[in-house]
Amino acid sequence: MSRPEPAPVSRPEPPASLAEAAPGSLPGGAPELDDHEGYMPPPDADERPLPTTPDAAGDAGALDPVTAALVHVACDPDDLPHAKAALRKLDHPAALERVALAAPLREVAQLAVAKLVDETRLFRVALEQADGVVAKAAAKQLTREDLLAELAIRAVHQLVRQVAVKRVRDPALLSTVVEQEKQADVRRRAVLRITDERELVELAGNDRDAEIRKSAFERLTKPDLVLRVLEGSQYVDTRVAAAETLADERRLARAVKHESHPAVLRAALARIRAPKLLVELAEGAVHPEGRELALRRVDDPACLERLAQKDPEPRVRELAAERVRNQELLEDLSATDPAWRVRRIAVCRLKRPEAVADRARHDKSWQVRKAAMERVRDRAVLGHGARWDRDWPVRLAAVTRARDEEVLANRAKNDDHPAVRRAAVARVADAAILANRAQYDEALEVRLLAVSRLEDRYLLGKIAQGDGVPEVRDRATARLGELTPPSRA
Repeated sequence: MSRPEPAPVSRPEPPASLAEAAPGSLPGGAPELDDHEGYMPPPDADERPLPTTPDAAGDAGALDPVTAALVHVACDPDDLPHAKAALRKLDHPAALERVALAAPLREVAQLAVAKLVDETRLFRVALEQADGVVAKAAAKQLTREDLLAELAIRAVHQLVRQVAVKRVRDPALLSTVVEQEKQADVRRRAVLRITDERELVELAGNDRDAEIRKSAFERLTKPDLVLRVLEGSQYVDTRVAAAETLADERRLARAVKHESHPAVLRAALARIRAPKLLVELAEGAVHPEGRELALRRVDDPACLERLAQKDPEPRVRELAAERVRNQELLEDLSATDPAWRVRRIAVCRLKRPEAVADRARHDKSWQVRKAAMERVRDRAVLGHGARWDRDWPVRLAAVTRARDEEVLANRAKNDDHPAVRRAAVARVADAAILANRAQYDEALEVRLLAVSRLEDRYLLGKIAQGDGVPEVRDRATARLGELTPPSRA
């Protein structure tokens, strides 16, 4: 709707204040403006409704007509001079809030914010204003920390949240921001302003955000606080940082005595150098991982022997047995330890041949018998193991070391596992056994190996021409080529 041309009027002096201006006291029912600014058309000249907000709506009815008209002009999107002139005449808090929230011209909204002193209204502007610049300006004028904290949590604009949190000092309110805020950057800014040590310890140890935990932890300077984080944090990365920071070896050793995560244990043990403390951890750490990692750095023979005999965890006993030199203890471990891995390690370190042979024949686990058989030199023990052991890996170990032709021939023909027969064929010298295995063994790999060791050209020719397996024929042909001397030109 176009504005009507104003009729020439005489301009009386404007009232000293808006409160003195009664409705209808100005020409045309409109409030007076300065000469160079013209005047505002009457309210019915433009039917656009005044913008309202839910929080400010209750104040709309409290505005007198003159103030309402000034608000209307201040919110004019097309006439900046008139809008600013109208704003200069406003001092009603509700009217200023309306303009700060609704003025489409940023400069006008900022001027309205600058005139506002009511903290609650400034808070609403900072919270609800769609223009981030205006909202930020309102936030900067706030001084009430409870409103700033609420703004840091609820504001739409990131800049508003950042401005708000930077102005909060109260530890409880800062903690509330950290707890309720979702944006990591704002939470980090709040953490950087927290000085309460108890709160920092809690955030460093248990906050859901790794960056928040890191920021809080970096603000801890006292060893006691770092120790509390190491002992109480549920997050591995935080406990690792604490272990890498704590300098007191004794307190560090005491703190990780109950630790179970290898990363934390490694970080702590890297800083513990005292042999006595390492022994204490190797023998006293609650979790096997702690005892194992400490044990790797222990050189005390007495400690190694105690752990090899008494630690409840087989892996720890095994690691200790690897470094035990006491032959009497090793023989005892090879025969009596309930874990076959420990017995096997002990067998591998035995020096007395009789003790090794005993384990090769009598241990209940094939893994231990095999390890012992790989060290046996006694022909009788090797022959017995090759023929009669119930587990083929042990027979294989015995055949691999046996030199008795009778044993090798027997195993090449009669063993029920192809790996053992193949090992025997690889070592037997009996041509008849090789010929037999080349023609009749059930396993292709055994036949191929036997053919490769044949010297009988007639038999090789027969196999090369008539065997039913192409791979065997090809191997026999290749073997004949190896045995036939090259013709002389």
